[in-house]
Amino acid sequence: MASNILDCTSCGNLFVAFAAVTGFAELKSRRGLEYVFVVEVFWSDKRTTYIKRTYKDFLRFYRLLFNKLKTKAADPDTGWRRIPRLEGRKWFRRNNRGLAEIRELELHHFVGDLLRIHPQVASDPVVVDFFEQRPTDPCPYKEPCYDIDEDLFSNIPINS
Repeated sequence: MASNILDCTSCGNLFVAFAAVTGFAELKSRRGLEYVFVVEVFWSDKRTTYIKRTYKDFLRFYRLLFNKLKTKAADPDTGWRRIPRLEGRKWFRRNNRGLAEIRELELHHFVGDLLRIHPQVASDPVVVDFFEQRPTDPCPYKEPCYDIDEDLFSNIPINS
């Protein structure tokens, strides 16, 4: 019984195995055109999810993570490396497709480098919460699963 409990995935042992920014999409809002970045997330329990986050979401996530982990990353004895930087907002620069392409590459490197800092980062509650799927995130397409009964179609005349 105890071994079954340890083998199952719980909040205590769930972590992000790998994540990659795979694209972006335009989002029209009240403030104008905004871009959302699609992140493919592979979890330790063999799930794959897709999430959408804006650059502002990544900046908030960065600040939360930086404030939480800055003491660990500053101490060389812990084995932690520095948290990768995000460039931040571009003042006096238009939010256009070219900037979104630059940010996509920046975010792709940020996510990859972040998960390589230390094994404990991938299971940190701040990281798990950020990469968890929200109701607004896309669901991957799944083929409908129908149980087709062959006898059901045998009585239907086929016009040639």
